[in-house]
Amino acid sequence: MKPTKQSPSHEPNKLDARSVDGPIDIRLIDPASAEYRRALHFALNVPLPPGSAMAPAVCDLFASVERGMAGIDLLIGAFEHGELIQAALAIESPGRAALISLPYELSTETQYSATGEILRTLQREAWKRSIILLEVLTIPPSLRLGDALHAAGFRSLTHLNYLRRSAMARPHRRFVERNDLDWVTYSADQQPLFETALERTYLQSMDCPELTALRRTSDVLAGHQAAGVFDPNLWWVARHRGEPLGVMLLNRFADGFGTEIVYMGVAHGSRGQGIGDALLQRACNATRNVKAQVIALAVDTRNAAARLMYERWGFRETAVREAWIACYP
Repeated sequence: MKPTKQSPSHEPNKLDARSVDGPIDIRLIDPASAEYRRALHFALNVPLPPGSAMAPAVCDLFASVERGMAGIDLLIGAFEHGELIQAALAIESPGRAALISLPYELSTETQYSATGEILRTLQREAWKRSIILLEVLTIPPSLRLGDALHAAGFRSLTHLNYLRRSAMARPHRRFVERNDLDWVTYSADQQPLFETALERTYLQSMDCPELTALRRTSDVLAGHQAAGVFDPNLWWVARHRGEPLGVMLLNRFADGFGTEIVYMGVAHGSRGQGIGDALLQRACNATRNVKAQVIALAVDTRNAAARLMYERWGFRETAVREAWIACYP
C-alpha cells in the first residue's frame, strides 16, 4: 500500500523555484505517479523487484508509516529528458528530524549537480514542515557525495561504528554487578524522569555531543520511539536512592530477529562505577527474554570508553557510516 498522506501546509509537486545546469527537472514525486515506485527504490539504494512487487526494505518502511513512526512525503527526483537520474527521500520521524536516503555513487557531473539541488530543495521543504534536523549517513570515503553534501550546506558530524553481538554471548571479563539499583520502566507518567535522565547523561558525553542542544528532549525521545518497534517495557532508567544514574532505550527489530540499543547513557559523575555494565546486562537479558537472536547499536567513533566497554561485552563491528547533518538556520 502506498502512503498518500500529505502535510496540511504542503501542496503536492509545488516546490520553490530551482534550477541546475542543463535540461534537469527537479520535482516532488506524487505517490500516485508512475515513477513513484522506481524513484522510491532508487532513493533507498535497493534493487527494483520485477512486476509491482516492493523490496523488503520498502515494505518495512511502509510498516513504519502505518504505525505512525515515519513520514515519507518528501520524495524528490531529478529527471533529464524525462528519465530519472537521481532521487532522495527524507524519512521524517516524530521528533522533528528526518533521515535522508539517496544513492551513494554519483557517476556523472549531471547527477552530481542534480544531487546538490535536490538536497537544497529538501532543506527548504523540511524547514517549511518544522523539521529542524536533517541527517545523511554515507559509506566512507564517499568523497564525491561528501562534496555534494558540503556544497548543499551539510556538515560532517562524525563516523559511527555499527556493532552487533549474539544474544547468547557473555562478557569477555567479569564485572561487579550493581545490586543497589532500582529500575523504572517507561510510561507516559514517567516521561519527565526519562527526560531528566537523558539530560544528565548528555553532560560531557562523547556520543555526538553536537546534537545535544538542537532539539527538545521530548523530541529526542519521540525520535527514539520511532527507531524500530517501540516497547515501553524495554526502556528503563536506573536509579540509586532516587537519583537517575543511567538510561537504556531498547527497541525491537521490525522482523523480531533482534533488538537495538537506540540510546544508552550514564550520568556524568556516575561513570566508571559499573552503571554501563548494569545497563548492558539488563539489555542483553531482555533481548534473550523476547527470544531475539542479536543485539545491535551504533556508537560515535570518538567515544573510546564506550567502544572499549562494548568490545568487552562481545560486540563486533559490522559497518561504518559517516554522519552528515543540516540544521534549521
